[in-house]
Amino acid sequence: MALQRDGSEAEARQTLAAAVVRHDWRASQVKDQDGRVEHALRREAEGLILPGLRGFVDHHDLPQDSNERLILLGDCQFTNRTLTAARLFTAAFADAPALAADFKAGHRSSAARYAALAGCGRGTDVAGLSESERAVWRTRAREWLRADLAAWGKALDVNPAAAREDAKRRLEPWRTDPDLDGL
Repeated sequence: MALQRDGSEAEARQTLAAAVVRHDWRASQVKDQDGRVEHALRREAEGLILPGLRGFVDHHDLPQDSNERLILLGDCQFTNRTLTAARLFTAAFADAPALAADFKAGHRSSAARYAALAGCGRGTDVAGLSESERAVWRTRAREWLRADLAAWGKALDVNPAAAREDAKRRLEPWRTDPDLDGL
């Protein structure tokens, strides 16, 4: 918010986008007062940095770049709009392929979770999806997970000692993640 107030709009959007993708904004993750404060601050920052947010949320406007798409993910997570989140990730990856390619950041894995949920009919915005459309999202989720798995495999081939613990920490939760159950 300070960057926005100082006139550094692009940097403010980039900073907020980075903060949004590093946190789990689902309402179920709010456990205490600190969690509620985090959400309040995110919403305040969204309103200041992305004043057209309501237009995006209400589908009147479209996000213009990857940072706007990533910022909207916080609201999608909180409101359980899994299809919208998967679509935002898809568009962000098309606009900025480096986001998907950075497998250590976990963006593609996060996108896969939302695609899997939408593909399994879970989320507040999936009611109108046909079974064939849901199958497309499940397929996309598997593709994203396979791409991350292949990237981790290459990292392990290059430097097993350096990548082993990080790969284990990132990949092991896939086995028990309820968001991926339907795959």
